Amino acid sequence: MSRARQVIGVDLKGVFLCSKYAAREMQHSGGSIINISSNHAKAALPNADIYAAAKAGVNGMTRAMAVSLGKYGIRVNAIMPGFTATPHYYKWLSSIEGNNLEEEINFLHATGQVTTPEDIGKLAMYLASDDSKNMTGAELALDGGMLAKLYNSRLV
Repeated sequence: MSRARQVIGVDLKGVFLCSKYAAREMQHSGGSIINISSNHAKAALPNADIYAAAKAGVNGMTRAMAVSLGKYGIRVNAIMPGFTATPHYYKWLSSIEGNNLEEEINFLHATGQVTTPEDIGKLAMYLASDDSKNMTGAELALDGGMLAKLYNSRLV
């Protein structure tokens, strides 16, 4: 299987199928579907074309499902994390030559730090709760302000 087909299969089709079957179960009771997208849906990096396309597709699907499923009392939202402090992230960091990579990545964030899995979990809990009862079709960036920064250069 090609890399592009694998990324689309997991990152877009997989999210679609999970949402589709969750919605089927929620049709009579309502509920909240929370899709995980990425800040790549809004801003791109070189050589991340298919990943960015898949995540933008998740956002479009989230909006469309919010419209389609609202009549059943089902809310659909997307969380768009950026760099996230996971074992995969730290393995990637250690695989790249350079002493200041983690410092540079933190610099890219307005908050000076990457997102944690706990941050994502707290936002998901909010979206699943009645506290967000009128929020649907939203795409929520949880990326330490990476998307908010216009320039990422230390010189400008």
